[in-house]
Amino acid sequence: MNHTKVLLSLFISIILGFLIIMPSNTVAMDKTIKQTQIVVDDTLVPIPGRIINGRTMVPLRGVFEEVGANVSWDSETELITIHKEWDLIKLTPGSNIAEKNYDDHELENPPKISRGTTWLPLRDLMELFELDVDWVSEYNLVRITTGDEEKSIDKIGESLEPLPETSNDQIVYLTFDDGPSNLTPQVLDLLDQYDAEATFFVIGRAAKNNPHILQRIHNEGHRIGNHSYTHDYDKVYDSPESFEEELIKTEEIIKDIIGKETTIFRPPGGSYPHLTDEMREVLNEHGYKVYNWSVSSGDTAIPTPKPQTIKHNVLEGVNTRQDPIVLLHDSPGSHNTIKALPKVLHELSFDGYNFKAIP
Repeated sequence: MNHTKVLLSLFISIILGFLIIMPSNTVAMDKTIKQTQIVVDDTLVPIPGRIINGRTMVPLRGVFEEVGANVSWDSETELITIHKEWDLIKLTPGSNIAEKNYDDHELENPPKISRGTTWLPLRDLMELFELDVDWVSEYNLVRITTGDEEKSIDKIGESLEPLPETSNDQIVYLTFDDGPSNLTPQVLDLLDQYDAEATFFVIGRAAKNNPHILQRIHNEGHRIGNHSYTHDYDKVYDSPESFEEELIKTEEIIKDIIGKETTIFRPPGGSYPHLTDEMREVLNEHGYKVYNWSVSSGDTAIPTPKPQTIKHNVLEGVNTRQDPIVLLHDSPGSHNTIKALPKVLHELSFDGYNFKAIP
């Protein structure tokens, strides 16, 4: 075997080795977000593109407004409509199908929404909208041309300031109250897809009725907290003695099922105005630390909010908090929370957030 064949065989072996060990059951993203300049003809698009896991994502509105298209967004249906000359294109975030002039086209990746901006992979932009696109690695530049360009690519590239490479090490703490329930496995499945850790503040009697689910929460690396035995305000907060009884009863159930104690507690309804000084002393005596929340999803409001509202509440809150603790629920009636959770995970992951359990 000559030298070239030896090297080729070695290269193939290395690639196969990587394919064998590469995980395929999650969609967790590299948290380093590289940016790239985007120019339409000779005009710089204000929002830079993103390169995530080797895929260039471009902002739909910024690009299409520059090429003379009209872009509209229906917040109720989440339908994106792009109209340019004789072409009418409809997209929905999270869907791999785009409709162009009433014909369906499959996308490489679904559109993503991040902080009000809709993103689409560059390859889809090229193929679906028939635009001429050049990637110039020398200048970290994507140029989309319509035929009206006047400047050379070198002249444009040399005039641009280099973009920084940003590492988003932001943390978000997702917490789920009032379970475990028959819906909790769906939450766990979704968290697993995004390699996300979370914290579950469990009700004692629910844990007693669902020991296998509590065990799964523990086995999959999430943290378990105490959320009282009944969640009945009249019983929990009746007196320091009844409060301690609720606390210890749940503590014992958790320990019996997973084999270890918990040291974190979330008061039903939050600390204020429920926790008295005497109740705080009970928590201190048992070694508990209290965790409330800084972002509420509002998923237990009456009437039950739509999944879109729950998602909006979470994303808006996370955007304004440092290391936010998000309140969600996995109780039996939390169906709309389950529907909202994939988009919450997807959009926060796209923004580079790390999902951690409360330390």
